[in-house]
Amino acid sequence: MATGGEGDRFSLKLWHLPDGKLVRTYNYFNGYVRTATFSPDGTWIVVSDNAAVTHVLDMTTDKQLAELKDMHSPVLSPQGDILMTVSKANFTLWSTSDWTQKRTLPRSPAYAIPLALSPEADSFVITSSGIFRLLRLSTGEPLPSVPNPELPKFNGAAGGFAAFGTNGALFGHSDDRLWAWNTSTAQTCVSDLMYSESGSLSPDGTLLAGAKDNSILAQTRSGEGVWIWDTSKLAAKCLRAVVPTSSLPAPCFRSRDSTTKFPNFNRRSRSRSCGKVGNAGGECRGVFQGGFIAVFSIAR
Repeated sequence: MATGGEGDRFSLKLWHLPDGKLVRTYNYFNGYVRTATFSPDGTWIVVSDNAAVTHVLDMTTDKQLAELKDMHSPVLSPQGDILMTVSKANFTLWSTSDWTQKRTLPRSPAYAIPLALSPEADSFVITSSGIFRLLRLSTGEPLPSVPNPELPKFNGAAGGFAAFGTNGALFGHSDDRLWAWNTSTAQTCVSDLMYSESGSLSPDGTLLAGAKDNSILAQTRSGEGVWIWDTSKLAAKCLRAVVPTSSLPAPCFRSRDSTTKFPNFNRRSRSRSCGKVGNAGGECRGVFQGGFIAVFSIAR
């Protein structure tokens, strides 16, 4: 586990789980650590700091494998073979085998931030002025799929994420809501207000998790904790073109603003069992009760 915060000043700490022993402390940074992402095989970690430097650190030694100056907002491909960073004018792609630069793409719009990339789909997702757009990874040109309706606006200070699933589906979190986006049809599906800061998609794209908090602003009450969806069944309900029509359950209900919504849970149930939490469509995989406001990562 990697941690960093105000109490650690400009450092990153690496911990061994489950015994919680401190393995080492990295002190390569000139600002507070903003993000940290492990490689799929756990041999290195990509770290960005407030000084607009992206570092690649060896997990077994104190060695720094790469220092990418004036590069921030790093995004790693699902296979871990490509890293994307952002500079003032460009998106830059790096090979993680030797940390050499592969190519650059113009940063357009000017303040766009990448959130996820998929070499397999030749695309990556950006956010700019709070909206989400899909660009071609090989050229940087905009792709025609525009979310319809538009997804909740992204605010980096409030947390959020986006990740590629399977069969042309994207999943994410913004403005206190989880969402799904069928990039083939542009259709979107949005949860009710979760009053939480983020969520996570499992590396294999099969599970979506989000925290639910009963805010004092909430008009209705439902089970607090972490809610987990089976993404294939969620897509079948909300993104109807993602799977064959012969296998579709009942469609999602639509709100007054015509935004397709995630299937809801039974608000009267307090059980951890999905079978007792409105699982008629099969999309619910689990509810973990408690006071959570953020989900950082999930894996099978």
